[in-house]
Amino acid sequence: MGIIGAFTPVTNVEVRIRRTNVTAADIADLRLRNDLYCVQWGVKLYSLTHAAVRRINIHNYTSNFAGILSSVRYEHLSNRMVAYPHSAMDFLWKISPVLSVDRPLWSGFMQMVHQGDHRQTSSAMFLPMIDLDPNDPTCIYSTLIYICSHARKYNCTSIITFDQPLWWKANMIVESQPGSSELHSVVVRLGGFHAEMSFLGSIGHLMKGSGIEDLLKVIYASNTVAHILSGKAVSRAVRGHFIVDASLHSLLAAKIFGFTLPAETTDLDISMESEDASTTRTHDATNDAESVNTEPQNHDIQYLCDIMKKILSGEIGPDDIEHDRIVLETIAKMSCEVKNLSSSDTSSHPMVSVHGYG
Repeated sequence: MGIIGAFTPVTNVEVRIRRTNVTAADIADLRLRNDLYCVQWGVKLYSLTHAAVRRINIHNYTSNFAGILSSVRYEHLSNRMVAYPHSAMDFLWKISPVLSVDRPLWSGFMQMVHQGDHRQTSSAMFLPMIDLDPNDPTCIYSTLIYICSHARKYNCTSIITFDQPLWWKANMIVESQPGSSELHSVVVRLGGFHAEMSFLGSIGHLMKGSGIEDLLKVIYASNTVAHILSGKAVSRAVRGHFIVDASLHSLLAAKIFGFTLPAETTDLDISMESEDASTTRTHDATNDAESVNTEPQNHDIQYLCDIMKKILSGEIGPDDIEHDRIVLETIAKMSCEVKNLSSSDTSSHPMVSVHGYG
């Protein structure tokens, strides 16, 4: 079991380690001092001997996990509708394909439009290793006690992050302790990557049989779609859900603004067009424009197109469009259309509620 400590703001630790052959007993008997200072303010955070840092006492875990789940109670979560401060900007990004505006992917778009202070740089410090199987409850139990002892010294709340299998065992160990145990003060968190996998897997579970599999198979192979819906293929799942979300919003926007999106061109369509090339040349350009129309045709959509271009160029920021009348009216129309679709007889799955405003 390896332990890494994270410190914010960045700290400077200078420890010189000579390359030599030593035993575990020699390492435990070292009495060199290790002072950790904060670079920004020059404040000593702590000073420990290597004997106290390099060894973790092993505490045998003698309990078992039987019957622990029956004692766990989950509190009721109220359905709170929290107003997202940048919903208007999100909406414009989702319907930007309809606006014929080239925009970057979500992460790049966020970096372009958001300015301001961010979290300071953190530093990582390697803590002692426990020479045990990480899946062994004794190893996890000893780690939790070690973390609690350091949190008690510095009068702070201990927060520890595990991968999913170890996170489950750590929670079971904490729940098995008496109510007076200091282990109940530990905040056991699931790692960010595994939390994202769990969330993506929940979407795939809820959307099963809704047709999302067929949508994703347009851009991914069948085996990949199975991993996307289970949450295993994280990067592909994030990109796929973004594409599905943008496609649904494009269809709704086209219905609201009253124009037709271009249909998918198949190999059969290409062969038929080549055979009837002479007839196609006689078509009126006006009729062609009416059959496939992706250009803005009214003042509202042209206005939204100009707003999106100004956001990308940096002329306006996210706060400038949150109270824009046309943007808010378009969002209200979209929300009304989503509610109508969700209440129809054919809406047996929560696709719109997951990817939209429901």
